[in-house]
Amino acid sequence: MAMAPDPPGAAPTLIGSVQRALRLLEAVGAHHGGAPAKQLARETGLPLATAYHLLRTLVHEGYLRRQQGVFVLGEAARRLAADGAVQNRPGSDRTPDQPPRPLPSPAADGAARLGPPSGHGTGRTG
Repeated sequence: MAMAPDPPGAAPTLIGSVQRALRLLEAVGAHHGGAPAKQLARETGLPLATAYHLLRTLVHEGYLRRQQGVFVLGEAARRLAADGAVQNRPGSDRTPDQPPRPLPSPAADGAARLGPPSGHGTGRTG
């Protein structure tokens, strides 16, 4: 299904958390030897707690890896950068010529039942 374009003159609908996660990916990619969370938060202008939550999610999804206290690009990010990249997530049987499957709704995957992340709202920064 094709995405409908935004009406002329209308502001595009943007998802802030996606923008912040992409900024973190770009910042990590700029450091060939990796960078610690505090440095990435500073460089992207994100609060440290937000950076930690997004970094943890990106690690979980395989876009980043954490090694020796720094974050480096993961295999999923490398696949995206490769020519002819195909989404290769666990359980995916998609071939390059097939469109991606739609994401499940939050209620379908149980996200609606999840509480706040561990440490959320406790004032802890890491």
